[in-house]
Amino acid sequence: MDTCDTCGCRSELFRLPDRKDRNCVECNTDTSILVLLYRKLEIAERIGGHSADLEAEIVPILHRFLERSGSLACANVSEQFCAWREAPGKNNHVN
Repeated sequence: MDTCDTCGCRSELFRLPDRKDRNCVECNTDTSILVLLYRKLEIAERIGGHSADLEAEIVPILHRFLERSGSLACANVSEQFCAWREAPGKNNHVN
């Protein structure tokens, strides 16, 4: 048992491939899902596909993840997500 790098809970920790952080199963699950959804979103946008459904999937997971980590500073995560994605010259993807 150790401390989750994201939410700080004491739990068995896991590390995703290519990531340095060690997280509890809940944080790792959300991270994995967010990584996959962001990649799908990038692909959809590159090929000119409709991304609203993917964005709708991302927002509640991102909200839950930020709330668990104590980083939820604003009630409207959807607006923050869209503003972050549209920032010019920004490499807007999850590592």
